[in-house]
Amino acid sequence: MPSFFAHLRSIQMTPDYFTSKWFMTVFACFLPYSLITPIFDMFLLEGWRAVFRIGVALLRVLEPELSRMDMVEMCQYFRDTVRSEIVADPHELFSAAAGVRVNKILIHNKELEKLREKFYILQ
Repeated sequence: MPSFFAHLRSIQMTPDYFTSKWFMTVFACFLPYSLITPIFDMFLLEGWRAVFRIGVALLRVLEPELSRMDMVEMCQYFRDTVRSEIVADPHELFSAAAGVRVNKILIHNKELEKLREKFYILQ
């Protein structure tokens, strides 16, 4: 994944362009409906940790395709791609998610407030 984030940096794009919408809607805005139910099940069982695992797994699955795109192509991809075309193999996504480790970190209220302010400024 470091090479993917280097690619994002090289095209002057940040992951929050697409991930903020994913997390705010728990992927309902992006993935096919057939995947939303199991993701919501995971969310109810594991909380936000599951959402982050799916997000990282989704980037891993899409990385080969996204790494070939420039900023305009990537923006069009996230805007125009039909839900059913995004993940060809749901088992690949869930297998990738099972391999993602999410560590618990402690975020103090002041830090969280700074992150919220930054998020709203970017909107």
